[in-house]
Amino acid sequence: WENDPVITLPEGLTSGSMKGTIVISKGKYSEKLSVDLLIPSLEDGLRLRYEFEDGKAADVSGNGRDGASYGTLKEADGINGKAMYFSGGYVHMPEDVIQGLERFSVSVWINPLSDFQYARVWDIGSGENNFVNLWLRSDTERKYSCNIRLNESTTQRNQAEKATFKTGTWRNLVVTYDEADNSRITIYEDGEMLASIQTGKKL
Repeated sequence: WENDPVITLPEGLTSGSMKGTIVISKGKYSEKLSVDLLIPSLEDGLRLRYEFEDGKAADVSGNGRDGASYGTLKEADGINGKAMYFSGGYVHMPEDVIQGLERFSVSVWINPLSDFQYARVWDIGSGENNFVNLWLRSDTERKYSCNIRLNESTTQRNQAEKATFKTGTWRNLVVTYDEADNSRITIYEDGEMLASIQTGKKL
């Protein structure tokens, strides 16, 4: 097919399996394919989840990866439940968050109130020369950037193809990593793909 197919789940189905038929057609040609789709739960493979209730970074995934809070942090209203207001502070995640993973996704809801260049949404690593992180914007064009530096002298910046960053509105940012696809990094905002780059960097 020329375009990726879109499969809509039945209302109320969030996990389990679904059987059906896909019809592929172009011009006078068509073909039917029987499919049996496995729909994983959002909890499958979850390493950590912070909901920031009571102003704390407690891991509600059940894996015990609580975050340690530093600096000025306040509880605030989120898009669904509570959120954390960062004003000069940060939450330190355990260092094994992505350890041993060949594929992973990091998903966050953000509502930036100020326009800070190079502000980090998240940063995973072990020092100034070994990390993967996500910047709100890397330049005056307001493009998100996922950056990788692995014990080397330079940082590889994987930047969104277009500028979408705005202040004062909730956005869902997702970064995916796939080692099998030449360590591809993909950046999404509200479900829209903004960048997909083969980095060649094995995390």
